[in-house]
Amino acid sequence: MNTVDGGVSKRSSFGKDGRRKKVTYWGAAIARFSWIPMLVVPLIPSLSSSTKWLLIFGFFFLAHSCISCSYVSWLSWISDLVPDDFRGRFFGAPFHRFAQGLKFRIYFLIKNLSDSEIVFTKLIY
Repeated sequence: MNTVDGGVSKRSSFGKDGRRKKVTYWGAAIARFSWIPMLVVPLIPSLSSSTKWLLIFGFFFLAHSCISCSYVSWLSWISDLVPDDFRGRFFGAPFHRFAQGLKFRIYFLIKNLSDSEIVFTKLIY
């Protein structure tokens, strides 16, 4: 268990009042809604090109900063909800499915790009 001075759990002190849930919701909402100004800024005719790019990068940075904070609090919040004995299977399964899908996509891409079985075996070996 992660503890700070005095033996108080970090997870329990951060999550008892629901701050993780609020940070998750607000961070995700701000990140999602910050894409709207990124779409509107190029349409403003009175701004110079460099100002438009600066504003777009600023909103992009805001979106990614908020989603990073949101993700960390979501991961912490979910790790409290998932039991300890099930946690490895819960958090490991998405990566396993991603790796399997990537492996088969690469296989079928190579298979479809090759004209014959001989070319395919040369690419693999």
